[in-house]
Amino acid sequence: MRRVEARLALAEARRAILLLPPDQRATLMLVTVEGLSYKQAAEVAGVPVGTIMSRLSRGRGQIASR
Repeated sequence: MRRVEARLALAEARRAILLLPPDQRATLMLVTVEGLSYKQAAEVAGVPVGTIMSRLSRGRGQIASR
């Protein structure tokens, strides 16, 4: 039963991530999946660190609300 619940939760998370705007999705992937620091993610994306922080905040908020 737990395995089924875990699969459902993972599928929901994937859907929520796919619904994010591309900049938020890319930022989330750089930091959470790739394990980059905010500074490293900012360098890869070519944006200031503050932009990375705001994109993460908005993206995580949207995922949590779904």
